[in-house]
Amino acid sequence: MVEPHVVVTKFTIPPLRTHLLPRSPLIERLNQGCKLPFVLLSASAGSGKTTLLAAWASLYSHPVAWLSLDSLDNDPLRFWSAIMVALRMYFPSPGEEAFTSLHSSASPNLIAFLALLINDLSTVGEEITLIIDDYHMIEEPAIHSS
Repeated sequence: MVEPHVVVTKFTIPPLRTHLLPRSPLIERLNQGCKLPFVLLSASAGSGKTTLLAAWASLYSHPVAWLSLDSLDNDPLRFWSAIMVALRMYFPSPGEEAFTSLHSSASPNLIAFLALLINDLSTVGEEITLIIDDYHMIEEPAIHSS
């Protein structure tokens, strides 16, 4: 469930246009990348990265959580809260303790938060892919290092 102050479109896979150029080789490369813990899709602005990822997500057989970032997400608390909301779209209960620890002080301990989150997610028993769109908007070193 999304919190009332959060814009739902940040967590919604963009709709596909009806007349898309098929990108079967790129879709297959993304499918192969699913065997890896991390895949970075990098290309110049306007080359269709978001469209490709949305097309791939529509075909993928496991849950795909989506997060579109903007410059306001450069705050570590806001960034990790957004990650939690994206994941909670599919897994509402895991991460409760991590979410509480994130919001327990003005300067949360990100290392402790991430340990709690990872440990909690490891018990879910179901695969999920998290797509973080427009990560280039993030300039905060604390986010990069976490």
